[in-house]
Amino acid sequence: MIHVSRFTFGVSRFTLESGDIMNPQHLANPAIKAIQVAASQSSKRSLWPFSREDRSLSTKDLTILVVDDEPNIVEVVSAYLKRELFNVVTAFDGEEAMQRIADHNPDLIVLDVMLPRIDGLEVCRRVRAAGNTPIIMLTAKGEETDKLVGLGIGADDYLTKPFSPRELVARIKAVLRRA
Repeated sequence: MIHVSRFTFGVSRFTLESGDIMNPQHLANPAIKAIQVAASQSSKRSLWPFSREDRSLSTKDLTILVVDDEPNIVEVVSAYLKRELFNVVTAFDGEEAMQRIADHNPDLIVLDVMLPRIDGLEVCRRVRAAGNTPIIMLTAKGEETDKLVGLGIGADDYLTKPFSPRELVARIKAVLRRA
């Protein structure tokens, strides 16, 4: 019987009830052979667990503005977007967001609702008054009325926290394909 003792970077380490996995009597065990084959095959794959998921959208010329007052969220979202080869610009409050919009003319804005200085709803209103830049609201406000207000003032999509960064990237790509 094989027991999984721990995981390290996605590679399992196994121990056997009767001894170490490298013991010659265990190397002939079919389960051990299967583990060796799987390990050999996985070592030929990329060690980086994330690969570009959608190659149908040319992202290298697209700029995404990520606006959130939580630095950790900005960092994670930016990392996922950069992995997909988007150009990323960040802002941490509404005033800074308006300046970044003027300076960089982003192709899409990921916008938190609850921001210091100018809130995300007002930023969304101002962006909509000036043009049709796609906006995805990203917020802790998950009530139906909050979503309806965000979508009603011009947001193209609305995602509540906590969220999956991969889902956010997929939504960004979907909105950009339609834009």
